[in-house]
Amino acid sequence: METTHHMLIPRDITAKGVAELMIYRSKKSGLVEYMLKKARNIDLNLLRKKLSVIKESMSKDIISVREDRV
Repeated sequence: METTHHMLIPRDITAKGVAELMIYRSKKSGLVEYMLKKARNIDLNLLRKKLSVIKESMSKDIISVREDRV
C-alpha cells in the first residue's frame, strides 16, 4: 500500500475503488489520474470497462431517483 494525500492506494483497483476515486475526484480534480499512475498492474482496458459500467449504473440510479420523485 502506498499513501498519497492521506488516502491508501491499493495495487489492484476494484470497480468499487474506482467509483470511490471518481467521487473523491469531484472534490480534488486531477488526483485520480495521479493515483492511477502510482497504482501498479492496472489493465487500462479493464479499467475503462469498469468505468463505463459505473457510469451506466450511476446514470440509471439518477434516472430512477428522478422517477421516484415524480
